Amino acid sequence: MLFDYGKYVFATNVSVVLYKNIDRMMLGILSVSAVAIYDLAIRINNLMEVPIAAMASIAFPQTAKKMENEGKEAVKEIYENSVAAVLCLIIPAIIIIQLFPSQIIYIIAGNSYLDTVPVLRITALYGLFVPFARQFGTVFDAIGKPKISFYFVVLGAILNLIFNYFLIAKIGIMGAAYASLITLFIIFIGHQTYLYKHLNVSLKKIFIQIFLFYFKFFLSIKFHLETKKN
Repeated sequence: MLFDYGKYVFATNVSVVLYKNIDRMMLGILSVSAVAIYDLAIRINNLMEVPIAAMASIAFPQTAKKMENEGKEAVKEIYENSVAAVLCLIIPAIIIIQLFPSQIIYIIAGNSYLDTVPVLRITALYGLFVPFARQFGTVFDAIGKPKISFYFVVLGAILNLIFNYFLIAKIGIMGAAYASLITLFIIFIGHQTYLYKHLNVSLKKIFIQIFLFYFKFFLSIKFHLETKKN
């Protein structure tokens, strides 16, 4: 039993590494400079994965415990709450990247890498889908079904390979960015369909929680400013 669990977790981790590097490996065939431009955008976006990884490490033991003591309904709530919490942190970062990509590139790498700007704008959108995927894997690993995560990762890797092959050949470096974004979106649809069917996860509830967080945040700032004036 433990071996079966471990082999799927190991295979998933290996597959994720391949999945996340398919675009760069295929761009390497195009040119080394294309890889350098694309890699800079990916490294900047990797900063957004810090809260995602932190939330996953927190959610895993909580999910396993809740599943044992309270069942699927508690697991559903952990997924919805954890995804909403991470998105609350990531959405402002994505907005900043969309508004000031040139300034960000200039500060980090200088004028020589300003060609990265359009790539950065597209790859920043990965952050809208990665939290859903990461917590999906965390949930099904925690409840003892790691093979579900594995199957989705393998599907994602295959789709990413296909889209990269055609789009890189057609539009070059931007093709790699669009290929990964399309793959993430398709896997997102698959994840949410599966989650709704098996755990009754509600996307609507996630978005409501995000809205309420920002609403309460702005209200607290308003209250603080008014208190300071008085």
